[in-house]
Amino acid sequence: MLAETGRGITLVFEKVPPSPSGSVPVRLLRLGWTKGGNHFELRYGFFAPTGRYKSDGLNNTGKGFWTHMITVGDTQLFGATNQWNASALLRYEIHTKKENVDVKAGQNAVFEWGVGRTFGKVLDLGVVGAGTWQVTAEKGTEARPSKYSANAVGGEVQYAIPRARLSLRFRAVFDVAARDRAQGRLLVFMLVWKP
Repeated sequence: MLAETGRGITLVFEKVPPSPSGSVPVRLLRLGWTKGGNHFELRYGFFAPTGRYKSDGLNNTGKGFWTHMITVGDTQLFGATNQWNASALLRYEIHTKKENVDVKAGQNAVFEWGVGRTFGKVLDLGVVGAGTWQVTAEKGTEARPSKYSANAVGGEVQYAIPRARLSLRFRAVFDVAARDRAQGRLLVFMLVWKP
């Protein structure tokens, strides 16, 4: 969550770290602009089905289908010295047919949000959350009859080391409501270096 701002419009090809599902996420397009304390961004990317997948497999590391992602997000800085930030991101996921199975996953809408405060230009603390909703039904002879959804809330802390151009980030998010899918938690540790 915590605010990440930039200037201008950028077009990038960016391969981000593999997801826990074994699929490889690729961000092809990232358009962003900043005006004052407001940063807006539009992205397109996809998950490639690179993990192992068998329709009857019990140890799959992939999902067996492609996912296209269209994302729009906004971060607003405010307060006397821009010490507060709020962000929101909406992502729409379009899935293709699964390999070797007569099912096409339903499309998803994901909403992520966060509110944070910076202390001394090196420490950020924030509250974060997300909601995921399957907005179209699965299709095919092996499709599930119901749609899933989940809501989560948690916290994030980031500590910057400006001289080394490093930051350490920890995020913990816990599902507070889930329907027709597993309920769980997500713990993320990140080390970010900005050249």
